Amino acid sequence: MPADSRRDTSLFLAGLLVAIAILAVHIVQYGNFIADDAGITFAYAKNLARGDGLVLNPGTDPVEGYSNATYTATAVDPEVYTVRVRARNGCGAGLPSNDVVVTIQ
Repeated sequence: MPADSRRDTSLFLAGLLVAIAILAVHIVQYGNFIADDAGITFAYAKNLARGDGLVLNPGTDPVEGYSNATYTATAVDPEVYTVRVRARNGCGAGLPSNDVVVTIQ
């Protein structure tokens, strides 16, 4: 192995170790920190799962305060709700239709 190749490999490994060390320090400092946006989404999902609806705090008026409806719906425990999808063919010619009905119970 040429000297330049060994030196490049050594520099790469040293840089990788420095990056891992910085990441480890960051993890130790912040621990179980949840970003604000994700925390709000989890609160909406928790209240939906408890039957309080899509609200940030139970007993308050519903306001769309979450930033991603799909993420909020998937954060709810799947056993809490049932999704039924029914597709209807509108043209009757056996072609797929764009008319899809989704019901969440």
